[in-house]
Amino acid sequence: MYGSTVSMEEYRRLRQYLLRKPTLGGCRVERVPGGYRVVCRRGNAVVSEEGAVFLFEDNRMAFYKGDVSVEGRDLRYPARPFSEALASIGFQEEAESPEELYGMAESVYTAWEEDIEEVKRRLRERYGEVYE
Repeated sequence: MYGSTVSMEEYRRLRQYLLRKPTLGGCRVERVPGGYRVVCRRGNAVVSEEGAVFLFEDNRMAFYKGDVSVEGRDLRYPARPFSEALASIGFQEEAESPEELYGMAESVYTAWEEDIEEVKRRLRERYGEVYE
């Protein structure tokens, strides 16, 4: 577990965000003495002093900025600054909210999916039944 618990206001914001995003269903918010914590049983969480990025099995991600406790499977603590960790997974910009980072992730994955579909289309054109 990392950090301290989140405030009631932060808890409400994070809980609302997690509830709105069904792809983040592997996480839940628990009440603990003095506050709340996030528990993720699926996927990975990368946590630093600047916030937490949740990386899920379906390649979706969510960002929470602030002092938040996180526990779960495959929890990792990067040895480098959080901004560098974000850059290493394809984000050069910094997000001010979970929604903003989620939107950036959506656009990146959409672009990747389009690229993959284009490669598949070219392979089918070139190799026909052999590719199938």
